[in-house]
This record gives sequence, C-alpha cells and structure tokens, in this order.
Amino acid sequence: MIIARIHSIAFAIALTLLTSTAMAADPEACRTVRMADGGWTDNIAQNGVAKTLLEPLGYQVTTLLLSAPIIYASLKNKDIDIFLDSWSPSIDSLVKPYLDEGSVIRLADTMTGAKWTLAVPRYVYDAGLKNFGDIKTYGDKLDHKIYGIEPGSDGNQAVLNMFKDNRFGLKDFDLVESSEQAMLSEVARKIAHKDWIVFLGWAPHPMNVKLDMAYLDGGDDYFGPNQGGATIWTAARAGQGAEVYRRDGKSDDGLRS
Repeated sequence: MIIARIHSIAFAIALTLLTSTAMAADPEACRTVRMADGGWTDNIAQNGVAKTLLEPLGYQVTTLLLSAPIIYASLKNKDIDIFLDSWSPSIDSLVKPYLDEGSVIRLADTMTGAKWTLAVPRYVYDAGLKNFGDIKTYGDKLDHKIYGIEPGSDGNQAVLNMFKDNRFGLKDFDLVESSEQAMLSEVARKIAHKDWIVFLGWAPHPMNVKLDMAYLDGGDDYFGPNQGGATIWTAARAGQGAEVYRRDGKSDDGLRS
C-alpha cells in the first residue's frame, strides 16, 4: 500500500534526523539505536525501513519485542530509544502520564486518517451487524466472543472497558486475546466457513486488502470518532536527541543524549 510505505518512510526520516543530531554530540554513546517492536505488521515494516536507512550511516539498530505498556515504561527507563507506532487516541490514557512528566516525548505526528476499531467480515456486515449496538443481537452466532490481539494492548483494553461498563449489553461476552497473527488466522478460518466473528481491525494494514471486511460504527466512546480515526506518531525517550523539537516547533533545551 502506497500510504503505508509513505508512513513508514516518514517515520524513518524522523528517526534519522533525530539520531544524526545525537551522533554529532556523542558518536560512541549514540551509535546504537534501540527500537521497540510491538509485534504488529505495520510496526515491523516501519522498523525494517528505519534499519535499512540507518545502518549504512553507521548506526547499529536493535529491536525489542514488547507489549504496549512495557514499551512506554522502557522509554521512561531509557531501556529503549524510540517507538514508531503510537496510535492516538487509543493509546492516550496509557501514555499521558509519561508525556506529562516529560520522560517520553511526542516527537512527530507521521500519519493522520488511520483507523482502529472493531470489524467484521463483509457478509456479516451485510447481514445486519453494522454497529456496536448490533453485537449483542447476534451473540449466539458470535459465540459471545470478540477477538483481540495480545494482552495489554490498548484495543483489548477498550473492549474490556466495554464489558466492564456493560456498554451495548456486552457484559456476558468474552475477549479472546492472542497475537495479531493468531487473530487474523482465526478470522481467515471463520471467513472460509462463512462463520461469524467480530475482531479488532485497523488500517493501514494488509488485512484490508486480503480480507473482505467492514468496520463497525458506534464505538466512539471507546475507540474515538470516525470508526476509530487515528493519528500515528513517534515516541522517543527524553534526551534521545541533541535538540528535540516538539509539534509546535519550539525546541526543548536540555534534552541531551
């Protein structure tokens, strides 16, 4: 997907500029770039592009596979340097304390118009499950389950919050937590048999091309408006650059590698 490629390249360019200033300040200390890997297809692609651009410049790039809560705690603790795949508004409640205290920096917004919410196969949507409020109506067809990704993800937490609040009458539903790959394998299996399933979906992602799927309306309070419309941004640990510029263009003095 062209958008996904531009998205990844923009991340990598931001990372290159950031670490280049750091290397100028202290070549040896800043030669290794430690990137977080959330285990998601889009993040893996972003990290791959960044590594391809950075290694010829003399950097050593390492990636660490971590869950979302651990990623931001690791940025705070300076165990990793950068994370290319923060999605707002879904991640906002998790990352806000780190942004407020200044241990994590919102380095750059790199994509708008992304999407992150519940989805269904197209034949399920056409049969009437078009809205979050419709899920309970078809509970038996769905085995009273919603399929998510790895435990600790913000998407899973949004679903669990719905259960806790008994929003849409879903208190008796269960969340099936697994990896992105396992979830999508189950979706593909269900589609092959024309079985019903509700799952976490997002764009950009190859699933939108490989699967005939549709996103549900009505989840604004948990995933944000416009079917989970999202902005993707780069998070960095405080001090990663010789001079870090925030989104308003003002420099943060004193942030040194």
